[in-house]
Amino acid sequence: MNPNLTTADSSLWRIIKQDVHKRRYVSNIELKNAVRNAFMIVTPQTLRKMSRPGVASILHRSWKSTCGCF
Repeated sequence: MNPNLTTADSSLWRIIKQDVHKRRYVSNIELKNAVRNAFMIVTPQTLRKMSRPGVASILHRSWKSTCGCF
């Protein structure tokens, strides 16, 4: 676990990793696209389930901005 990640960050990355690790990728571009797609399947409801009240909306906004960072 990365010491720079919060509990909410770790929970979110666990969800992303579960989806991305389903297959192998032959290029970094494929991997980046898989990460972007994994973020797109995370719903606000999923964030609410994994987080305490109030944090879900913050994470929802941050994952939207993360999708464009590659």
